[in-house]
Amino acid sequence: MVFSVLDSRSARGEIESLMNYFAVSKGDTDVRVVYDGTLSVLNASLWAPYFPLPTLQSHLRIVEPGTYMADNGVGECFHNWILDERVRKWCGIDLTSILRSETRVWERWERCAMGLRPSPYVSVRGVL
Repeated sequence: MVFSVLDSRSARGEIESLMNYFAVSKGDTDVRVVYDGTLSVLNASLWAPYFPLPTLQSHLRIVEPGTYMADNGVGECFHNWILDERVRKWCGIDLTSILRSETRVWERWERCAMGLRPSPYVSVRGVL
């Protein structure tokens, strides 16, 4: 079945499985939606290459006077990077209760999500 309420991060298309999502309050006036792939059995079928993150000790070995550093919040930019086409149909979201719809409203989530195995790799690759 194909259901959709389109926005810039979701699209029409086949949906085979739903992904969990929840709201997180950020201050008094902001609410963020977290699309959560950790509860999905999809991760057992996904692969991402190993890429180690630096430890404090390995990082300090390359720091010397005159070195410039930055803190890039890669986890906060997951929504900038698109999921592989083969994965999207397994990442549907159910908007029925939010839209207070009489009929079922599902969308295909098309962007990286927290907890999906390839999301950190796809995001870091995209940033680089």
